[in-house]
Amino acid sequence: MAYDSSVKLLERIISEHINDESLQKFLTKLNNAKDDLFTFLLYDTVEPTNNTAECALRESVIHREIRGCVRNQKGCKMFGNLMSCIMTWKMRDCNLLDEIVKYV
Repeated sequence: MAYDSSVKLLERIISEHINDESLQKFLTKLNNAKDDLFTFLLYDTVEPTNNTAECALRESVIHREIRGCVRNQKGCKMFGNLMSCIMTWKMRDCNLLDEIVKYV
């Protein structure tokens, strides 16, 4: 299976460079993520890049930067939760007003 061979290849590459101190931090992160890096090989619906997620977040990041309204941890959490709901509803072609009314 392509997934298994890809993970094994990555493990081999990591082990070959394990003694290179300049790569330690990167190799640790890579090793911790190795089981998730090739998920797209297991599922047709998963893209090999996170471009869809980045595009979905772009609008909310722009709004946050323009307004500069998120000034504390509580505000960040509320803004993140709200934007997550809104972007999910948009992706599902839901009526935003109807969805907001359901939860208010």
